[in-house]
Amino acid sequence: MNKCIPIFLSSILFLTGCSTMGMERHLADEREVDLEKFGYEEDDDFTLNESVMYNMSDLTRLDQLSTSHISSIIADDLDAGHYNEWIVFFRDWVDEEPEEAAPFTNLYYDALLAHIESPFPNSEELVTDAIQTFSEQYESDPLDHTRTLRYARALMESGRDIERGAEMIFEWAETANDEELGSDGFFTIARAHHNVGNYEESIEIYDQLTTLSPDDASIYYLQSQAYREMGDDERAQDAMEMAFAPSRSLITNFGDDTLNFYQQFLEESVD
Repeated sequence: MNKCIPIFLSSILFLTGCSTMGMERHLADEREVDLEKFGYEEDDDFTLNESVMYNMSDLTRLDQLSTSHISSIIADDLDAGHYNEWIVFFRDWVDEEPEEAAPFTNLYYDALLAHIESPFPNSEELVTDAIQTFSEQYESDPLDHTRTLRYARALMESGRDIERGAEMIFEWAETANDEELGSDGFFTIARAHHNVGNYEESIEIYDQLTTLSPDDASIYYLQSQAYREMGDDERAQDAMEMAFAPSRSLITNFGDDTLNFYQQFLEESVD
């Protein structure tokens, strides 16, 4: 849920101790992504940064980066909001070079779910494709918790079948152990309660999560929504102020503009 600072390929390679200088790159044949086939070009709600997408393409062809290294970088890109770019590139890649693309399939699933759960308008065609993919995975092994949660979250967050998605999550929570739950699991349970109108239950879990991740603005934001749905505007405002409060790390990374934005938000909310 967190949105990280977009990370450019050059800075990534520097921070990870790699350099493009002298690297053997198998780019003799530049990979051209078939946007007409894989790019959802007719869907106005699907946005794509082609430059970022081709940076991802180049990244996968750097010989001196391991699979785990590339996966880590792509995961950071997904956290930065570049899930559409990975979806389109991966679909083209797996069509052209399935063996090379296979180790990165889980990142593709993560990107599909990120698109569905994003606060921006969804591509209906992509959501349909994603739910079909997750449904097939779930039906092939309904006891696999990862597949169950992917499918349940997709149904719930897309709005295609909120009740069924939440029910699947509640059933999973009854048998999940502490290791399987974790903060992500509790967040998923909170979202399920939230989506079916159990606002008090969701707020209770959000409170626990803010203790574990006090700088995660998304939790405060969702908590604010839950309070507002309950009609508690005062607590909703308090939670929203926490969501926008600049942490020390934000000010360090973005400078005083972050504090100015927060102060402006407070003034406008009072007005």
